[in-house]
Amino acid sequence: MTSGRATAVRVLVLAVLLAGAGVGAWSVVRGGADGLTQLATGPGAVAGLAAVLVCVAAGLLLSALVLRQVLCCLGSRVSMAAAVRIFSAAQLGKYVPGPMWSAVTTAQTAKAYRVAPARMVSAYLLGSVVMLVTAVGAGLLAAPSVMGGRVLWLLPPLLAGALLMWRPGLIVRLTDRAARLTHRPWVAQQVETRPLRQAIGLEFGSWLVSGLHLWLLALILGVSDPAALPLCVGAFALATMAGALALFTPDGLGVREAVLAGALATAMPLPRAAAAVLASRVCCTLVEVAGSGSVLLATVRRRGMVRQRPGGQKEVTDDGLEMPGMDPRNGVDGGTADDASARQVRPG
Repeated sequence: MTSGRATAVRVLVLAVLLAGAGVGAWSVVRGGADGLTQLATGPGAVAGLAAVLVCVAAGLLLSALVLRQVLCCLGSRVSMAAAVRIFSAAQLGKYVPGPMWSAVTTAQTAKAYRVAPARMVSAYLLGSVVMLVTAVGAGLLAAPSVMGGRVLWLLPPLLAGALLMWRPGLIVRLTDRAARLTHRPWVAQQVETRPLRQAIGLEFGSWLVSGLHLWLLALILGVSDPAALPLCVGAFALATMAGALALFTPDGLGVREAVLAGALATAMPLPRAAAAVLASRVCCTLVEVAGSGSVLLATVRRRGMVRQRPGGQKEVTDDGLEMPGMDPRNGVDGGTADDASARQVRPG
């Protein structure tokens, strides 16, 4: 295919996706107004919405732990506080249209913790692959409701999760191929297996916890069918993945809503589904922006903390933690014998 034809195909695909996203977002907004009133004034609405915000925040915290373990499996060990700050920068960056803004802001923030930009980009790429693969597995939880059938639909995600935990090197191979296709730097020559397994497990947990907020919204709207729980968890994972792949909109705006509304409409009337989708977007945005903004604001205020340079002395980081043995060349601490003995895999 010539370059001109390839460009025309890309423009056509982008136009179709934009049109679909616009139609989906418009239909959701048009149908959700009455349901939003019920969410705000219905019985138990205040307690329910508080629980929704807690679930969203808990899911984000698990995602920050995923980032920490991904960095660890690439050789950079950072504290939990540092991981939260780096993750917060990524969260705010994703609201800017374009595929690389989140990666750029993350890499710049990570430099304060002696994580080289090239390694941070590799961690961003590896973390994205972990997110997408686990989202597909979690998304299959919605299959019994969306596609019909029995609980046998739950077998694929269980098998997929077991396979990834048994052979985490599959994620490394997928990341290696993704780096080649996207021409992104991939500096990892070897990846520690144990923290990668932990990252995969935490990402699955993040999808489960995050999806609970959508189920709680459905409960407030009067949906009592037990099948709504796996539907909400799976639909949220798939919709978030679709939004992440829609690089032309900030945080997948419109695309995520269209996918969610279509899935939830199988278990509730469309106006209620639209209300749940709108409330989900508002709650997620509120927690992400307020939480990440607060973390980064606190980080700026602590920049004046005194640091002691290496040279036999301990360094005080922005976290207020002393980290002896830090290697300034690559941001890897001295580690422990247990860390050094961790099994490693190489990309195929």
